[in-house]
Formats: sequence, structure tokens, C-alpha cells
Amino acid sequence: MYNLGVLCAKGRGTQKDYIRALSWFKQAADRGQSQASEMISKVIWDYFFENINQWSVGQIFEESKKIVSVRDGNQDITQVNDVLEEIACNLMRQHDDNRNAVKCFQAMAVYGDSDLAQFNVGICRLNGKGISENTLAALYWFGKAAQNGNTEAQEKRNWLMNEYIRQSGMQGAISQITILVQKCRDGADDIPKDPEGFLRWKTVLSNLLLLGQLGTFEGDFSSILFGNE
Repeated sequence: MYNLGVLCAKGRGTQKDYIRALSWFKQAADRGQSQASEMISKVIWDYFFENINQWSVGQIFEESKKIVSVRDGNQDITQVNDVLEEIACNLMRQHDDNRNAVKCFQAMAVYGDSDLAQFNVGICRLNGKGISENTLAALYWFGKAAQNGNTEAQEKRNWLMNEYIRQSGMQGAISQITILVQKCRDGADDIPKDPEGFLRWKTVLSNLLLLGQLGTFEGDFSSILFGNE
């Protein structure tokens, strides 16, 4: 079983197939083959490293689900996210590949509903690290992570929302949140279609419009805009 895994991983005597290799290594490991457990991790890494440039964010998540299904016999979302987090960390630390690491975080954020990944995508969007800088997308992802209970993301969301008001004025902030509401409704390249987010940001927009009537645009407006969370 171990040797079949090696042949499948290297494409010797058969077509290269990392998923088949993973299956053989898993079976060998379950029967006590000492080297097979190490090869499970290696073949997962090799599979991603060889293909991630060509994969979309959706494909990255589906391939991670496939790996967890073969390795663990289920498609538990937490385990899928764990695989992607490990891949992302390896890409950043060992290969300085922020672009593909962000793709992994995006897969976790969109399809795995991971608050940590959502926060990380927000940071990357805010700083333009591995992906184009986009403060409106950063605000969306901080908001998404905050909804999932991430307190650090809540602080970033509140800070960024106040910065919009301070730097762009109330009308500028209203204009940006109107765009955010539309993107949540329709979906866009930088912000996915999000019915729940649409309703959430639509409420924020209504609160902004009411705030605009007060005529005072200095201070922290997060409790007014987002409620007491």
C-alpha cells in the first residue's frame, strides 16, 4: 500500500494522482506502516503546491474537502479549514507566497465561514498584502468576522467605519456603504453575494442616514451604527 502510494504520487507506472496516493498512504498508515503518516502530510502539501496557481478559490475549498474525505472519512468543515490554514501558513512562511496564501484564506472565509480567515482577508485587503488593497472589501470582511464573534475584527470594523466618516464626510460614507449594500445583494469580485450581509449593511446604511441628520460627525459612532454587540 505504501509503495502504491509512492508510485501514484510520482506518476510511475501510472498517471500521477495525489488523491489516490493519499488513499493508499492512509490505508498503509491505518495498518501501522511507519512512514505512511509522514507521507500523508507530504502528499497533501505537494498536491496543493503543484496546483494552487491554477485553482480558483472555490476549487481550493473543494479540493480540501476531497482531502479530508479521504484522510478522515468525513467532510467536517472545521477539518477542511484546518487543512487550508496549514497550507496558507506554509505558503507564507516557507515560500513567501502571500498571493496563494490569501486564496486559501478566502476559501476558508467564503465557504468555510471561518471568522479567523475572514479577519485575515480583511487585514490583507486593508494592507494590500497578497491581494489588491480595497478598504471597502476590508470593511465587509471585518464585519463578517465580527458577526461570527471575532472581537478583534469588531474593533477593526468600528475603526474603519469611523475613518470613512472622518475622512470622507457623511455623504462619502453613505456613498461607500450604499455600494457595499449593492455588492452584498448582487455579488462582486471583491465581495461575495451575501443575503445576511445585505440586510446587516442595509441597517447600517439606514443608521448612517439618520446620523447624517444630526449634523455632528466627530467621535465613535459604532454603537449607533452597529448596535450594542
